[in-house]
Amino acid sequence: YYQILGCQRHDVNLKRAYYDLAKVLHPDKNQGSGLTEEQKLRWRDVQEAWGVLKDRRAAYDRCLLEQERNGSGPSGGGGEEQLGAK
Repeated sequence: YYQILGCQRHDVNLKRAYYDLAKVLHPDKNQGSGLTEEQKLRWRDVQEAWGVLKDRRAAYDRCLLEQERNGSGPSGGGGEEQLGAK
């Protein structure tokens, strides 16, 4: 999720990263030109990442740390599923 927002785990200002992406990808900001299908999918991913990190950042970080300790790494699965994400 951090990667989707263009941040690192230790970054303090996730909100700024989200707002910067929203300026570019939000459908209401792009009514005239419209969004490509790829941009719509990216916006959906950004919304999901922001939803998890703004509400459950500490739990998400704990899952990542546990995965790293177990050797599965951040992309090893389990963290998002444990938090109820898709």
